[in-house]
Amino acid sequence: MNPRQRVLAILLLSIVAGCQNTDPVLRPDLWNPVGVNETNIAAMVAAPQDLVRGVDEPNADGVRAVAAVRRLETNHVKVLPDSGISDIKIQVNGGGQASDGAPVSGGT
Repeated sequence: MNPRQRVLAILLLSIVAGCQNTDPVLRPDLWNPVGVNETNIAAMVAAPQDLVRGVDEPNADGVRAVAAVRRLETNHVKVLPDSGISDIKIQVNGGGQASDGAPVSGGT
């Protein structure tokens, strides 16, 4: 390595070594986000001790919960009832047919 390359290598190494002084996470004079997520979650729960140990639900029905999981695993999921709050409309393309090719009357 010639002297010019050696000086250039030393210069580059000194520049890279100085990067830790500009990294905002490593600078001691800037805010450091340590434990912020845990603090925010603890502030949002009604009873912070529930984050350490959960509580049981006295009205829970384990039999119904197991039956629902079993239906899910065997592809026998119950259809949700129509709430009447919102309806899903089929969007019609320019030819008056739905995307599956079925004719649609009175569509938008």
